Amino acid sequence: MGGLVGSNAGSITTSYSTGVVTGSTTLKGLVAVNTGTVTNSYWDTTTSGQSTSAAGTGLTDTQMMNGSNFSFTFYSSSGNWIMAGYPHLTMENTTSITNAVQLQLIAVNLTGSYTLANNIGATATSSWNNGTGFSPIGDFVGNFNGQNFTITNLYINQSSTNDVGLFGMVAGATIQNVGLVNPQITGNIAVGSLIGSINGYTSLVTTINNVYTLGGTVTGSSSVGGLLGANNFPITTLSNFALTNAYNSASVVGNSGSGTNIGGIIGTNSGTGGGSISQAFNSGSVTAPTGASNIGGIVGGGRNTLTNVYNIGTITGGSKVGGIMGSSTNLTLTDAYNAGFIQGSSNVVRSLVVERLRL
Repeated sequence: MGGLVGSNAGSITTSYSTGVVTGSTTLKGLVAVNTGTVTNSYWDTTTSGQSTSAAGTGLTDTQMMNGSNFSFTFYSSSGNWIMAGYPHLTMENTTSITNAVQLQLIAVNLTGSYTLANNIGATATSSWNNGTGFSPIGDFVGNFNGQNFTITNLYINQSSTNDVGLFGMVAGATIQNVGLVNPQITGNIAVGSLIGSINGYTSLVTTINNVYTLGGTVTGSSSVGGLLGANNFPITTLSNFALTNAYNSASVVGNSGSGTNIGGIIGTNSGTGGGSISQAFNSGSVTAPTGASNIGGIVGGGRNTLTNVYNIGTITGGSKVGGIMGSSTNLTLTDAYNAGFIQGSSNVVRSLVVERLRL
């Protein structure tokens, strides 16, 4: 009885097994009897209950969740594998998402149109990739519709990585109808629970609608937001993203004393065109060290058009701290209020934004 093959007289390569192996005699983790060849193949010594095999390499369950322990070719133009907890075949990519593994496999096709079929529990992502968690989905240009379902306990711990979120970077994407419950997201620059950054080097318009966080923490050094980290450097004078019907209740933390642009909804919204935000509110705390600047309840800093927005969260930082915005180079603000406590070391306004002279 073997986890993958009972008796092998042929060739096995680039394969693995994690299943429990039980029986009366000759119980082995991967192959029970081997007279053939076995290369680049592994079994889980923890979950199988077997410490030996006639062939293959034994790895603990923790080691099985670290891609560096495999000789597989992981996802590239020619690879057949992608890490999503354990290694998974790229052919498992599906447009109807029912679990955290399928959520990770969106990275296989960044132009696809995806929907959530149910609420997703992502607690297991805390043990993925040697403790760094879920890998942000980068350069997404497709469509994602959560269909009003939620993703709970998404975990990313990559403090030296930029563009960190469920979607690391997007351009011209549509993301809508999804809630993130208790996300635990840590990155460096451009960090958000939903999106790390919007690629500003394209004129494609990204649309974000009916999205929210409920609890959790989002942490980074600069351009940190509860939902979106950064929208930077659009190449046209047009707005390259629109965000509507959104709220954040996660705690947003700027962890660098020299960091800038920490916001309840968006950290940085800058460049030539900026982006529009409407019908959005923040109830989560926004906290940054005394050396940090541009700290706001909705947006940390940048160029913005804001309509129907409000903040009730506590906002604490260094300089340029405001209930709605920390600072702005060009601001259009309509129908907005702040009722949250605001505290900082200098240039603090306990209402909407830092005084006009400093915008």
